[in-house]
Amino acid sequence: MKMEMTPEDKKTLLDSVPETFLSRDRAFHELSARLADAAREGDRTGQEKLFNQMVAACTECHAKHALDRFPGLAAVE
Repeated sequence: MKMEMTPEDKKTLLDSVPETFLSRDRAFHELSARLADAAREGDRTGQEKLFNQMVAACTECHAKHALDRFPGLAAVE
């Protein structure tokens, strides 16, 4: 969601996706910021935990919102 878009593109996107997607997107970006913090702090255990959470978040979101592009994830739910 944080990619560069025109204001019109952003409005179109935000109007077309469900709130659950936006919520998942915010949570994903929060996880990625926490992962970056853990990396800067040299916290390898924290990095591994957060990375695993991010992979799970990606899988869950794609299974919920992009099965047309990732049909193999249908079994994840």
